[in-house]
Amino acid sequence: MALAGAAPEQYLFTPLSDKIPLPTEVATAWMRGGLYLLNVQAPPGYLYSGHSHRVGTATSARAIGCQLDAIATLIGMRKKSTTTVLAHYVDALAEPDDACLELYDHYVVYRL
Repeated sequence: MALAGAAPEQYLFTPLSDKIPLPTEVATAWMRGGLYLLNVQAPPGYLYSGHSHRVGTATSARAIGCQLDAIATLIGMRKKSTTTVLAHYVDALAEPDDACLELYDHYVVYRL
């Protein structure tokens, strides 16, 4: 997001300088419309929603070692406890891959 000129407190999927998180209903409509155009369907018994963005972001970032407080801020949940973020948004079984690293590596704090 730094390349786009966004401040650190900028929420994902929102216009630059907008300090209000994208409403779930808007994210849901946007995502379902895009998936429909791509002919992508959720697996049987599942329904994609606006929270799918948060889950994907949180899971990918955590898989490569991002701290939970950074993830909470990234997904617009900084006022929630890290326990809540971990319990509701992170799939602990996800494994890191190149896409995770490409998207979220700059949020990882590496310790020497």
